[in-house]
Parts: sequence; structure tokens; C-alpha cells
Amino acid sequence: MSNQNSSARHHSLNFATAIGLCCFCLLSIQQPLAADEWTIRTADGTETISASAHGSAEGVKALMLPDGSIRLEPSANIIKRVPMDGLALAAAEEMSETLKGELGGELVLTLYDEPFLVALVLSDPLDRRDDRRAAGFLKKAVRFQQNVNRVFERFADEVDLKLTEPEFPLVMLVFESDDDFEAYATEATGGRGLSASSVLGFYSGITNRLALRLTECDTFEVPLHEAIHQFVYNRGLAKRLAPVPSWWNEGIATGFENNGETIGVGPGRISADFAERAQTANSSDWNGVVSGDTAFRRDSLAGDAYTHAWSLHWYLVTQHRKQYADFVRSLGQLEPLTDQTPESRLAIFQRAFKQPPNEMQSEFPRVLSVGLRRQRVRKQETSRRGWMTRRSNLARVEINAGSVNGGPIRVHGAMKNISPIRSMSFVVRVETDGGLYADWHVPNLAPGRTMKLLPQNVQKAAPGAIGVGGTRFGVAVETAVPDSPEAKNWAAGDLPVPVFSRVR
Repeated sequence: MSNQNSSARHHSLNFATAIGLCCFCLLSIQQPLAADEWTIRTADGTETISASAHGSAEGVKALMLPDGSIRLEPSANIIKRVPMDGLALAAAEEMSETLKGELGGELVLTLYDEPFLVALVLSDPLDRRDDRRAAGFLKKAVRFQQNVNRVFERFADEVDLKLTEPEFPLVMLVFESDDDFEAYATEATGGRGLSASSVLGFYSGITNRLALRLTECDTFEVPLHEAIHQFVYNRGLAKRLAPVPSWWNEGIATGFENNGETIGVGPGRISADFAERAQTANSSDWNGVVSGDTAFRRDSLAGDAYTHAWSLHWYLVTQHRKQYADFVRSLGQLEPLTDQTPESRLAIFQRAFKQPPNEMQSEFPRVLSVGLRRQRVRKQETSRRGWMTRRSNLARVEINAGSVNGGPIRVHGAMKNISPIRSMSFVVRVETDGGLYADWHVPNLAPGRTMKLLPQNVQKAAPGAIGVGGTRFGVAVETAVPDSPEAKNWAAGDLPVPVFSRVR
């Protein structure tokens, strides 16, 4: 025991020293971004901007702006390009003011601790008593980013990948309101990819921002996943807008797992969750996972696609570590706005690992089984039969549903206010695929407090529905600040009713 502890301390000291030296060297040789002054034709005339050329494709150029965002400009609109000494990067204070102007002025609270800039976007003004909680949340979010940074550096060291320092402040946006998040997500992504209502958080290579629902900061699972994406593209492993395959992009991000602020699993460890999912995932062949990205962009297929991505990435990190590092370094050479055919992706993979993905897929169950025994991975706790757990709109809801002798569905449960900053008013509904629902109104629940949802029958008919019993149910949550007009209407008995659609 004593020798093991001494060895662990010695290893940590060596690692910390190595990281310190590495950062010093990187900082000492880091060069300012080359930049040009661009004159661009607009609908109102012309404008002149300072930007760094980030890549080009037929008919379009990618211009890196001082705040780290990328502007895609049609080549035909570029009138003149004049070289400059270097790009004057935006200061964190300037970026903070920009965020406030863009997202809500006084409703945006920010905290900067180099290189992390966290912005909390409120739905309504805070009472004075809630200011301290909001400030505490911002500090917690920055601290979490620092923790992620440390484990990311540790993984890079383990697989012999060199990192660079971020050139820009790393922005995390946290939206208190799900509606505000979904509106921002739709605008930021242009409506491409997964539907905004099904997205819990995302990192954008265009804005260079990480955007999250405050609801997801209850567990920090989604913030961890998206932060890894942000680090990949800001610490030198890959270039933004390059054709990095989705299986690797999602594989490395799913490789990290946390328990709250503690991040205890890296890509070389087995995820109990994904190991269990891997045994029931669809039979998509790994050749297709490697060669194409389509499954990662469709709501109905994304879950299994992420499972295959974790499986393949874990297999490569543990079974082909040297080749894996070489492969990642080759990804870092891919240029923005270039393209790869499915055939070329598959060929590049096979050259790197001397084996087709499908052969690895055949070996994976045996290798995983051995790894589960060696790492003594505990089986995931299964949810209680008849219970559903849902996190939505700052609530964590647990619902039990059942019926006796074919009678009406009877439901009960509990809900918790998972907002870290203020009391909220809630309406919780259970909705069946037959158009019936039951609801509870919780007028004022303090942060972290739990309220029982007393038993009742699901018997109210949703407008436009026939109102038959149904066989499946879902949970919906609506939230408002207690003294808002909406919450006052609820308190007066004017509760929102569901728009009927079949529960999927």
C-alpha cells in the first residue's frame, strides 16, 4: 500500500512537470495568426474586415474572425485582399459584451477564467437573493471546464498526442430556458442535423461555442461530451470544418464519463453504459460506420451510431494504441472545407490499422468481455419496472404508471427542481398515445427540493384527441418563474393543455 501510494504521487509529479514544460514550450513558439484585410461586397455596399484565411472550397472561403468564429463568404463577394501583420484577437471582455448584446443584455451573466468564458442566459431577471446562486453556478461551470481540460491532457499524454494552447477564449453558453436554447440551436445550425428539440447540447465549429441547456448541468454528462469536442478543435488535434469522420469525433467524446464534477472514465476505460448498449445496438457494420456520417445526423439512428462509435474508438485505443495516435495525427492534417469519399475514408482506415473495420467488429465482443473482467466493470443499475425518469425544463421527474384489470392508467411519482439558481413553478403532465393526460401543478419549488406527485387517473382528454386509454405514455414539463404572468395564470387555474400527438 505504501509503495503504491508513493508511486502514484511520483507519477503525478512527473506528469504535472511534463505538462508544465510542454505548455511553456508551446506558448514560447506560438505564432500570431496570419491575417488579411478583406473588402467584401454586401447588399448595402461594401465592408472591410480583418480575418485569417481558414480554408476554401469551390465558390466559398472560410474566414477566421478575431473572436474565433468562422465566416463563410462566397468568393464572388470578395473584392480585395490586403496582407496584414497578424490578426488582433478579441479580448475576453470584448467577447463578453458581444454575447450580452447578442443574447439578452442584462439577462446574460458571464465569468472568465482563462481560457474559459462561461455565459449564463437567463429567462427572466433574478431576484437579489438568487444572484449569489447564479454567481456560484458560473464558478462551478468554469471549474468543471478546468477539470475536463486536465483529463483531456492526461489522455493525450497517455496516447502520445501533442496539444497546443487555445488561440481564443473557449465559450460555453448555458440557457436557463429550453425554448431559448432551441431557438439558438436552430439559428446556429441553420436547422441542419438533429432536430433542435432532441438536442441536449452542441459544439459548433462555425461559432466555436459550446451551447447547453441548464437542465443538463444537473449531471454535467452532456457538458462533458460537448467540451471534449471543443477541446479537440481548439487544442490542435483537428482543424475546424475539416472532414473529420463522425465515428472518431463522437467516439473520443463518448470515451469520457463523469459523476457530477468528477471525471473518472477516459477513452481507455470501459463505459458500463456503452458496454451494455453495445450488446443490443443494431447490426450496422463498422465498414459503414467508418465510411459514412449519415447515421449520426438522424434522430432515429443517432443512439446506435454513438454506441458503435464508442465501441470502435475504445477498441482502437486499447488494441492499436500506436496506430491510433498516428491516425489521429493524420486527422490533424485534413484541411478545412475539403472532402473525402466513403471509399477513401475506408482505405485510409485500413492503411492506418492494417485491418478492415468489419474484422475488428467480429473481434470486439471477445475483447470487450475480457476487458469487463479485467476492469471489474459493474453492470448498470436497471430502472425500476413501471417507472420512467425524465429530465426536462429544470425538472427531474420520476413517474410510475399501471392499471388494474384493464382499468384506467393510474400514475404517481415525484419531481425535483434541478435549477441551481432559483425557485420555479412547474406543470408536469403524463400523456398517453391515446390522447389522455393527467397533470400536476407545483406553484413554487425551491432549488434542489423535491415534491411528491400524488396518485391520480390519466383521464383528461387532450384537445383534438378521441381520448382512449392508450398503451404508452410520456412525460412533459412546463416551467415558469413563480411571479411571471404565465405562472400567475397557472395559479389561477388556467393550466396549459397538451397538443395531441402520438407518444413515440
